[in-house]
Amino acid sequence: EEAKSMLERAGYNENLVGWFLLPQVRDTVVYRERWEKQSPCIALGPGLHNYAADHFYETLMDHGEYIKAIQADKLPIKHIYNLTPEKQLIWYVLAQLKSNSPVYKKVIIDRFGQEYCDWFMKLVSNYISWEVLYDTGDKIEITRESHYILEWILVELIQSLNQDKTDLILKNKQQTRL
Repeated sequence: EEAKSMLERAGYNENLVGWFLLPQVRDTVVYRERWEKQSPCIALGPGLHNYAADHFYETLMDHGEYIKAIQADKLPIKHIYNLTPEKQLIWYVLAQLKSNSPVYKKVIIDRFGQEYCDWFMKLVSNYISWEVLYDTGDKIEITRESHYILEWILVELIQSLNQDKTDLILKNKQQTRL
């Protein structure tokens, strides 16, 4: 509340996603870019969720506990969730599609390896055949007509993580060796 009050007194306005902007700033480019570039998001205060490309963490919910941790020179973190490579890849895809950016196969290969790129391509093969996503060879993009179902696609991709991908990747590696 104190930070919000201070920013408002300095002339900043809070927009819908919680960013404080000077009146002359109309576009929250940083919001779009944080998805596209997967810039770590560090929020201060009790009960907040923060993220980077390979982890999420949440701060202590209770205001008093949060202040006590700060006063004791401790990070007020309740949980840290490290993401598996599969979850990191889905997070990368989610971030790209959410920012209306293509998913570059080279980035997937450089960051996660060919096996994960192959896994991802199998994961989205139905979307490509349904012409919801299109594959240009070097990148995957959502079709213009499918933007309205982006959230549905992302939910399905996230739900796919419940399947055991590690076994699938190991199986693919073993078949490659044979």
